[in-house]
Amino acid sequence: MTRSIARLDCDSIDSTYESFESLFEVTKAELEAVFKGLDLDKYASENPHAYLSADEIVFRHLKDHCKPRREPVEICWFHATRTTESNRFAEGISALQDMKEPIWRFLFSLASASNWIDELSWQRFRSEVETKYSSQSAGLYGMKIADSFHWGPYAFLVRDVALHSKEIGGQDYLRSPEIVEDICRCFLEQYGKNLLEKFRQHTKPCIVKFIDSGPGPGAIRVAAYYLHSMLWKQPLSHLLMYSFDGKGKPVPHGHIERIDFHNDEN
Repeated sequence: MTRSIARLDCDSIDSTYESFESLFEVTKAELEAVFKGLDLDKYASENPHAYLSADEIVFRHLKDHCKPRREPVEICWFHATRTTESNRFAEGISALQDMKEPIWRFLFSLASASNWIDELSWQRFRSEVETKYSSQSAGLYGMKIADSFHWGPYAFLVRDVALHSKEIGGQDYLRSPEIVEDICRCFLEQYGKNLLEKFRQHTKPCIVKFIDSGPGPGAIRVAAYYLHSMLWKQPLSHLLMYSFDGKGKPVPHGHIERIDFHNDEN
């Protein structure tokens, strides 16, 4: 019998359990029993000087009871963004430096369609944003464009985190990408027009699921903490914000497994 490809897929609680059943060669019931056996509040009271983070404690507890039999060959990631519903990511998920021109073109199309600005004035506005850094928003834009550290593309290991990153203290990428916010704030400051709202009216929240080769250091630890948190009905934590960084290289279209568009929450 051919074994399935070892994969870590945190698309849902069920898919995460299925991944662990394969990687650890145990049943879901056995995994739940292990996680139920660790009360983190009790652990903290009994070990007041413990230096480990909660995810490390959970993973050590798991390995004390179940030894991983396989390393993941594939890891699923979830890229959160906001884009037009017609976008099928034909060229994959682009890094920031490759998205700069399309973003400026799209925002100009929205501003000009509203008769807020002509092309010459738009080019002048763009030049001021990119060269003068006369506001905090322009400075943030320039920092992201100039430093490849910010180019991504980025993605989350846990899909629930991609959906609720703002609640955990991160950027709400489903509301708008950071670079779009920077440009639109500059436009609001200079012209008094809410271009960001126009952008949101013409786009939808989107999560792109893609596959990358494993193993990812720490990914199994974070996934274990996710399962423990959900079983104990704990809120999502910043410890779950484990992410993929493309380091300026696009995610190929062939690696994309699914594109999900969502409606805005009221």
